[in-house]
Amino acid sequence: MIRYFLAVAAAAGAAASAPAAEYVSGARLANVATQGPVGQSFVAETGLLNSFGFQFAGLTTSAVSATVTFALRQGAGSTGALVATRTATVAGAANRALNWFDFDLTGLTGAVVAGQTYTALVSTGTANLGLAFGPDVDEDGVATSTAVYAGGAMVAGRAIGGCGTGNALCDANFRFTTAAAAAVPEPATWATMIVGLFAVGYAVRRRRVAFAAA
Repeated sequence: MIRYFLAVAAAAGAAASAPAAEYVSGARLANVATQGPVGQSFVAETGLLNSFGFQFAGLTTSAVSATVTFALRQGAGSTGALVATRTATVAGAANRALNWFDFDLTGLTGAVVAGQTYTALVSTGTANLGLAFGPDVDEDGVATSTAVYAGGAMVAGRAIGGCGTGNALCDANFRFTTAAAAAVPEPATWATMIVGLFAVGYAVRRRRVAFAAA
């Protein structure tokens, strides 16, 4: 079970993106329609949340296309106050092949508070769309590893085998991106700017004096 950190490059002139965190717990699949809403509770690292994504897959030999509702709620669980909701068409690849889908949360700045717990959930009425989670289990249904993400746990409409009480052992495969706050110049930079402004002002003044004396 692996935790990845990805650097997201910012386009020139656009708001910079902070590193995105990605957590991959396993390859088990929860049926979003029958076990939902399903998702993950987490502790916000920053209030500048740009997107939140899960790994999805089709549960049959055919690909699945589903209208999925994403909800971000306060607290750990599916009943907290609603912070944001999005609706998108999500594709689940055939034969349980995993792929990421990220829900755009641009413009959510200020609605999320760093250090607070939130829950990201997805739901759909379309059958055979799976959401990936872990840890995986052995032939006896026993978890093969411990939880990957310490700040939260998988949330589902019903208990899932091998996940412990309240699904506390399991985590969804999830990731998020954040927008960086506006850069604040270093003290040395401020000093250089001030000196430069004084130099320009002095040069302009001397030019005016010389022009008046001519």
